[in-house]
Amino acid sequence: MGRAVVGLLATIAACAVPIDIKGEDHGVYFPDLHVSKRLHDKLSIDVGATVGSGDGSQQVGPGEVILFADQTFGPGTVRSDFDLWLFSATVRPEWKTSGEVHVEGIFGLGVQYLDLTLTSGTQVGQDTTTSVGPLAGGRFTWQPAERFGLYAQPYFVLGLREGEFTTLAAVDLGARFCPARHGEIFAGWRYWDYEEERAFSDTNLVLSGPFFGLAFDF
Repeated sequence: MGRAVVGLLATIAACAVPIDIKGEDHGVYFPDLHVSKRLHDKLSIDVGATVGSGDGSQQVGPGEVILFADQTFGPGTVRSDFDLWLFSATVRPEWKTSGEVHVEGIFGLGVQYLDLTLTSGTQVGQDTTTSVGPLAGGRFTWQPAERFGLYAQPYFVLGLREGEFTTLAAVDLGARFCPARHGEIFAGWRYWDYEEERAFSDTNLVLSGPFFGLAFDF
């Protein structure tokens, strides 16, 4: 049955041009949670989880199709609804460049989990994918007070699933406040650009919006 479906989709693709799945939402809210353990003054380990949920739509023109979840979408308007999770386990070395400026490396493992649904009229297709791979980035913090700082955090995740790649290019611009010795509140604005290779129609999702999170240090 699976080979028959693949053969049918290949035949359809030969008659029409498969295009990428594109979703874009700039009103996404990202909840965030981190737990870390400081090994010494300049090194800590961290595990975290965050999710961005959004929706978008794209126009599939004549002679074009989207091939997704063993179905063919288009021509017409195709709506996408998505939940993109990022789980991370990282090591974070720190450097202090001056009295108020801190630089922190972020190196480790990232797990990306995407739940994607496409809708066109009465047609619905749904699929989930999980990819695992290296995560690397950095955090640049200006800390004018002991318990408060402003930071920029670019990071990149490269994932692999079933021989195909996913990438997540991201940046956080935020503020952090430490009301207690082992607790931190952080908030700001986040941008994610996610790309995923698929057999026919690749996926490209762009999400941005505010984030709010809690971090606990033990």
